Amino acid sequence: GPERVRVFLWRVAHESLLTNACRAKLGMTYDSTCYTCKQGMETSLHVLRDCLFAQEVWNKSYRGATTMQVPRENLEVWL
Repeated sequence: GPERVRVFLWRVAHESLLTNACRAKLGMTYDSTCYTCKQGMETSLHVLRDCLFAQEVWNKSYRGATTMQVPRENLEVWL
């Protein structure tokens, strides 16, 4: 429900999703590269906006939003 969305957004805003960048910071891995696209550091912002897979999702949803329509600011501003 709404509480789960609120917690998810809080975790995204505080970079506490268990992304490869977070795992590398915690010493759980040495590779912070995105597991899906292999083309960038896997941060919350990358997973939700910059990853090629995320861009496809944005392009096919949200009333046809393109990645050019998704703001390029930092994560807190974007959310």
